Amino acid sequence: MAMRDEKATASYNFVPLSATVIRSPIDGGAKNDAERQENYKRYVKEHGRLSGQIELSCRTMTPVFIGTGDKEGAFFAPAGKPILPGSTLRGMVKNIFKIVTCGAMRTDKDGADVADRALYYRSFMNNSYKAELVGNKKIAPRKYQSFTKAEAGFLIHDKLANQHYICPAQFHRVKDPGLVAKYEKTILWDEYRERGGELACFTGPMKGGRTAKTHYTVHCAPDWTPSSRIPVSEEIIARYKDDLTRDEDLDLFKLAKRGEAAARFVGDDACDFVVPCFYKEKAGEVAHFGFGQYYRIPYIYTIGDGGHLPRAMKEASAVVDYADAIFGRKELWGSRLVFEDAVLKESKGVEAAHYSKTLGEPKPTSYQLYLEQEGEKADRDWGSENAPIRGYKLYWHQAANFPWRKDEAEFKDNVDRKIRPLKAGNVFEGRIRFKNLSEVELGALLKVFSLSAEDRELCFKIGQGKGIGLGSIRIDTKLVLVDEVHGYEELFAADGDWNKAEKETSMEAYLEAFDDVIAQLGKTERARYELSQQALLDLLDWKAVEQKDWAARTRQMTLGDRDSSDRDEVSDAEKKQFRNRWVLPTAHEVYDEGIGK
Repeated sequence: MAMRDEKATASYNFVPLSATVIRSPIDGGAKNDAERQENYKRYVKEHGRLSGQIELSCRTMTPVFIGTGDKEGAFFAPAGKPILPGSTLRGMVKNIFKIVTCGAMRTDKDGADVADRALYYRSFMNNSYKAELVGNKKIAPRKYQSFTKAEAGFLIHDKLANQHYICPAQFHRVKDPGLVAKYEKTILWDEYRERGGELACFTGPMKGGRTAKTHYTVHCAPDWTPSSRIPVSEEIIARYKDDLTRDEDLDLFKLAKRGEAAARFVGDDACDFVVPCFYKEKAGEVAHFGFGQYYRIPYIYTIGDGGHLPRAMKEASAVVDYADAIFGRKELWGSRLVFEDAVLKESKGVEAAHYSKTLGEPKPTSYQLYLEQEGEKADRDWGSENAPIRGYKLYWHQAANFPWRKDEAEFKDNVDRKIRPLKAGNVFEGRIRFKNLSEVELGALLKVFSLSAEDRELCFKIGQGKGIGLGSIRIDTKLVLVDEVHGYEELFAADGDWNKAEKETSMEAYLEAFDDVIAQLGKTERARYELSQQALLDLLDWKAVEQKDWAARTRQMTLGDRDSSDRDEVSDAEKKQFRNRWVLPTAHEVYDEGIGK
């Protein structure tokens, strides 16, 4: 398959979502939680006869890092010996399990697969943004000047009413390059009185601009009277706080005056919070707000709205899928799986502590990467209706010697931290214990580790630093069943040891039972499933790292949502990728490009 000439690159790609959600028999068309619980009890009693464990042998193919949060970057070793936590293994397995079984993608807060949050953006190239915040006035023949459509005001909180408001104000711009160079991301609170009631506000420098910023804004003449206050709903406040990519130093809730200082500034004892801002009002309420006159605004739709999730996924949010059935569904039933910690059995040691490359990456606001596009041009963003998300995000493997360390000249004490990953070649052993699974449920779980892949070596990703080449592991499995009905009738086994009623068993019958479920999918659903599984195999294939130019074709673009410490290292080509919003190819396009090279 030919690749587009102008393409984005990323350390990750996506497994497309299925066209349907496969319901567990436990669902049974239940209309409420009470019926689901009864169905669960009945199904497990009638069909849950298989118990035992899947024994895991996990070999690190690259350095692997699971941190503790300490400054020295120690690997997770609560008893002094490194382990792969059962919770970490559980998360990894469940993610792949949902892909394999066509699971539901939920946006609810408890156990959400996708956080249904509003995404914020600021782009003078975006027509929606210009329509909302940017105006133009003619100041000379063929010469225009931009101005903000937002209003100036002060965001306050009334503790008695427990309500946020915006008090309208006036503002003007002041040209003073020297003062702008002196102050950054600052409000001159202490100079308010001596400036005659004028509050100077400084945002950050212009990023990517052709000229340096020369102006700052001044808030003045606030109207504190209660009758002039415009209410700000808690939803709008929560959305503002939930902005993933805002500069922390420009967060209004960090720049504000609080408590008695706020009350004195406003002249109202009931006020315990105040900060200057810009805002837009719609229908008598504040629609959105921010610090600068051209602030970040939310897209019309949240991640879970506007058709970003396929209708099948959206409509199936309440059904019981196979992940619900065996991993548990909160407040309805518990898990029938126990993931034990995997303990170190063969040690190859730990890497020396070193600063890692920036672990950050482009966020979902880079819609050319996260949303399906209709062509080679990224013309659908989070404000576009029926622009589907690309699917489950997984990371490409990289060779064991992939450069994850940061050069000494790039260290930033306030940004970077040291880590001590385990070396490649460490071997851990653990197990997944299961209780009362049906043949299909066990087959679905085994499928995670038994994906059909001719001439491929499939590996998984675990831990931190996946985007910088860390975390690749190979997992070999063995199925052991426990005969809980007849297995303990004799005290000793044939070899004279204690009878544990355990027997290593072939997986084939259970895998076939699950495959029979997949075979029942309709033609359209089956085609989409096969497309999804192809992408999954491509992303898990360890042999991909042997392809020519693999590291370059899966390089993480980091301009725009990156730590600026590496900005000088960004190539012109990479800048162009972001500026022109080049679309990310599919996983199979990336993988297939290297075939035969």
